[in-house]
Amino acid sequence: MKHLISTLLIALTLGVGVSFGQYTPYFIDQINSTGANGEPDSSGVLVELQGLVGSGNFRSAGLLFTMQDSTGGISVFSNPNDFGYTVSRGDLVVVRGEIGFYNGLTQVLNLDTVYSIGTPNITSTLYNDELGEEVESEFVRINCLVLDPTDWPSAPSGSGFSVDATDNSGNTFVIRIDADAELFSASAPTADTVDIQGTVSQFTFDAPYNTGYQLQPYYTIDITASPSGQCVNLVTYPDATIGAVTTVDANGDVDSFGNTHTLRGVVTSPDFREGSDGVEFSMTDGTGSIWVYTPDSSISFIPMVGDSVIAEGRITMSNGVTRLSFLNNLFQGGVSSNYDTTVVTGPIGEDEEAELIRINNLSLQGLWDVASGSSFNVNATDGSNTYDIRIDANRDVIFNNVLTLQGSFDLVGIGSQFDPSAPRT
Repeated sequence: MKHLISTLLIALTLGVGVSFGQYTPYFIDQINSTGANGEPDSSGVLVELQGLVGSGNFRSAGLLFTMQDSTGGISVFSNPNDFGYTVSRGDLVVVRGEIGFYNGLTQVLNLDTVYSIGTPNITSTLYNDELGEEVESEFVRINCLVLDPTDWPSAPSGSGFSVDATDNSGNTFVIRIDADAELFSASAPTADTVDIQGTVSQFTFDAPYNTGYQLQPYYTIDITASPSGQCVNLVTYPDATIGAVTTVDANGDVDSFGNTHTLRGVVTSPDFREGSDGVEFSMTDGTGSIWVYTPDSSISFIPMVGDSVIAEGRITMSNGVTRLSFLNNLFQGGVSSNYDTTVVTGPIGEDEEAELIRINNLSLQGLWDVASGSSFNVNATDGSNTYDIRIDANRDVIFNNVLTLQGSFDLVGIGSQFDPSAPRT
């Protein structure tokens, strides 16, 4: 009798009646709990749920969206039937189906029906911790996130793309932009820090299913520049050596992505943004080397080769290159000095990135592919290895005289990388 009364009270609270045939009304937190393996405890249970839609439709045919009530959230999936429902965030919907899961994500599957009974709207909940099961399929907002705009593809393709982000507490997040989302065709955010709202998804192949959580914004309004002053006092720039912040994992991604640091070192290259706003140069401190980059016109100090500098910024990546970006400060930090080149006799790799290197006894392969006013590439060989040489248009002396090279030559330059897809090795 107690169970019957409990079920009746739940049904009346939901406002959808005691039951519809075999589908029993529940609050979402009664059927979205998971066991030690990360699989839903209620797998196979036929349910009727009522809640607010937190996302757009992540399927071009059928349905894939999230819904939540006051107790929790859950994903809803149907292929290919959409039951005549056009998904819109903020709708109040009734869903009947079976509890299941896909790659760690608890879902309502095998739908019997879904329909809207109103549009009361929904607002995101501020969240300040790492994503996990406790917020799966809920509509949340994370403020003061940093992501490198150059990691956002200019011409995205496939099922979507992911961008790493970090907040000022050092938490890291995967921002997933689905091909069916409005944001898929949007330009990369340009603000130093952004606030992102979206629903929390999960995608992992292996048990226990307790990893792979992602934040999925949908609409262009879901990513906005952080309000002025909101993030300023939260950022600190602890001292670090360059070698400590430029290590990479097996995938070629920098381990310290998103961390803010103060780096000290000697400038080893000219400014590759000469004539444009901001700076782009390499620096070294004896433990390692790094590229320093910002398009910010407020940076007034323009470093010269040999300058000792102090730079405050955030560790990011661009096409495989580790950079200190989003500069907070850049200034001369001591007496200028020289730095010796490292002679390279083998292939250029991660150890040579941003380093001042020398390659001897080179000869050109093919013709210089020169387009007036533009940067260009050429191949050269030392007889054992072939090297890609990038001539930047801002380096006028080289740019205007490379055609005169005859026979063998020695080359001094900065090791770099351009690899837009993982693994970046």
